[in-house]
Amino acid sequence: MTNKTQGQSLTGDVAKTPRSKRFTPSFSGEAALPAPESKSRRRTIHVAAVVALAVSTAYLSWRVGFTLGSLWLAIPLWLLELHAAVGLFLFTFSLWDIDSAVIPPPVLQTDQRIAVLIPTYNEPSEVLLPTVAAAVALEPAHETWVLDDGHRPWVREMATSLGARYLTREERSRQGRQPQQCPRAHRSRPLRDS
Repeated sequence: MTNKTQGQSLTGDVAKTPRSKRFTPSFSGEAALPAPESKSRRRTIHVAAVVALAVSTAYLSWRVGFTLGSLWLAIPLWLLELHAAVGLFLFTFSLWDIDSAVIPPPVLQTDQRIAVLIPTYNEPSEVLLPTVAAAVALEPAHETWVLDDGHRPWVREMATSLGARYLTREERSRQGRQPQQCPRAHRSRPLRDS
């Protein structure tokens, strides 16, 4: 079968295709973290955040001391303003030193089994093809499963040609969209496996 939107043939035997020869997606840029901010810019941001917190605290204190006339209206409004100030504090606290985050080293090998599950229901090939191709290209070695709730033959063919396993339900007796069964338990369930 041919994917009409991409113009690529999706036939092929995964067992005969080495992992390095399979389709790997390419993106129009290098995926990386942004460069850390300079010290002067970080200092400017910290000063602005501290000033905003100080002004918010002074404003809330002024509101309590001088403007709480009719309590039935003033107290709910003051609580809303306090909520905004607490949000500003939490935002400032969480982003205070974002560049110091320690990036863990990549995992190149593990003793554990890893599976990437891609549930799908009537998504077009323009969505599924790059998603499945990118999932198959992930490292370390793993199994990629396409869980097709739409029971579409072209999805089976695409998944197997890219090196992913395909799983669908034989029976769709229940109304509506139901979650897929776990691939690990597919032998005892009414599912088809490729």
